[in-house]
Amino acid sequence: MIVVDTSAMVTALRFFGSSGDKIREILSQLKDLAAPSHQAVEIIQAFRSLDRGGTLAADTAHQAIEDYIRLGVRLVDPDIKLVSRVWELRHNLTAYDALFVALAERLDCEFLTGDAKIARSGVARCPVITVETDF
Repeated sequence: MIVVDTSAMVTALRFFGSSGDKIREILSQLKDLAAPSHQAVEIIQAFRSLDRGGTLAADTAHQAIEDYIRLGVRLVDPDIKLVSRVWELRHNLTAYDALFVALAERLDCEFLTGDAKIARSGVARCPVITVETDF
């Protein structure tokens, strides 16, 4: 099991080159992926923005969303314990980033992110794998 943040997931789904290749390599070795439930909306918004900005064609963005659905990411709704941990992390991480970290801590698994500042914060109580992305 690994928790994957949205920047890493978007990069894996549609961006090629060293970052996308590295993330896909990591994910290919694992069967179970997890994320906070809000990731589904973040994925849609990310590809909406890429489509509207002309970075990706609409059909390519749509295919990326379909690929995300096929991955079968276990989406976990936040509960009071996760929210409590998010609050503890408020001085170092945004609530959105903290929710990914808190979930990885709860599941006792690694956290894959495209955001190096999360790893640099030093507050995660789980292993953090960082693959820097442009997204």
